[in-house]
Amino acid sequence: MAKFEYPSIKLRFSIFVFLLLGILILSFILFGTIFPSDSKQALIVQGGLLLIVLGSLILEDKFTKPADAVVNALAVIISLVPLYSTAPYYWGSLLIYSSFIFLSGMICIFLGFPHELKGAKKFLSLNLSKIFTVLGAARVIFSITFLMAVFSQYNYKSYQTIILICFWAISVVIWPLKIPNVLQFILASLLDKGKIEPTVCGKILRSDNPDILKIELDIEKNVQNEYIVACQGDNTHSIVKPLLSRFWTNGSF
Repeated sequence: MAKFEYPSIKLRFSIFVFLLLGILILSFILFGTIFPSDSKQALIVQGGLLLIVLGSLILEDKFTKPADAVVNALAVIISLVPLYSTAPYYWGSLLIYSSFIFLSGMICIFLGFPHELKGAKKFLSLNLSKIFTVLGAARVIFSITFLMAVFSQYNYKSYQTIILICFWAISVVIWPLKIPNVLQFILASLLDKGKIEPTVCGKILRSDNPDILKIELDIEKNVQNEYIVACQGDNTHSIVKPLLSRFWTNGSF
């Protein structure tokens, strides 16, 4: 039976291609071109929707790393530079926000892994990492950029705003609703039909060199003289054959 697993890179890439086509079509319908030359329109498409989809589906696998937060913040800062002279005053808050995420990620990269630190450095690294893993995630920082760009360009009652917000919502909610996980489960269930599930006949207790495993076998499986496949902690698989077995008082080998 298929397990409810994290979506594979192939599935995430397929969803990315599907949403990318949607972004290009949407850009052509609203702006007359798939790559707008206007700086504000480009911020909506390339700096907003495209980076949300690319970051959340491809670049940030499972969680946001310090380097991811740094790149995300830097991308927003670079996108705001062409709008410096014409942007409303409140865009300065987004620049400050992005700069804070950028500096937080750089400090964490400089300090190293929290579990390798002690004292004040460990405290600083842990707390900053909690901030940038949430606020520096692609779907958060690029969503803020996208929403500010949309509402500064269009009236909130305009059809462009409604269409863009609906597409943004679809792009963002697929992760909280675990839609990719559901698709992965459905695909795995369809592909697993007719397959013979492996029989678990015991568990590995210890691994010794050279290639000697101490295994607790299930007595009901009766595999003393048969070849079996051992799956170890690093996900390596080996074909092994029991060489010596003995009964314990609890009935196991």
